[in-house]
Amino acid sequence: MINNLEILEVSHVHHRIHELLDKGCRFVTMTCCNNKDGSFDIFYTLDFKLKIANIKTTVTKETAIPSISNIIIAAAFAENEIQELYGIKFEGLVLDYGGKFILSDDSPSHPFGGGIIIEKKDGGANG
Repeated sequence: MINNLEILEVSHVHHRIHELLDKGCRFVTMTCCNNKDGSFDIFYTLDFKLKIANIKTTVTKETAIPSISNIIIAAAFAENEIQELYGIKFEGLVLDYGGKFILSDDSPSHPFGGGIIIEKKDGGANG
């Protein structure tokens, strides 16, 4: 469990990120993972005086997520990566690679968006 996790509806993320940046937080990265029900968790990671803060929102492929790249340009790279690998759409990207950021023309479309779930199994000392 992440102790420094704030869970927000997707409609509140942009405002909260803006608020944290105004307070002096530094954007670190964004990540994404699949859930068993077909939804996706998007994690926004920020740093403030060497303390990490995480914001999580849960979306589906049908959810258009407001891009935060208009307030932190570095987010455009993470958003393009998530968009390409998972098939999740970010609205208002200030820099949109149109699906050509990481994957080549002959790559599978949205290779991580197909519901591949990796679960940790409790197998004792030998895994």
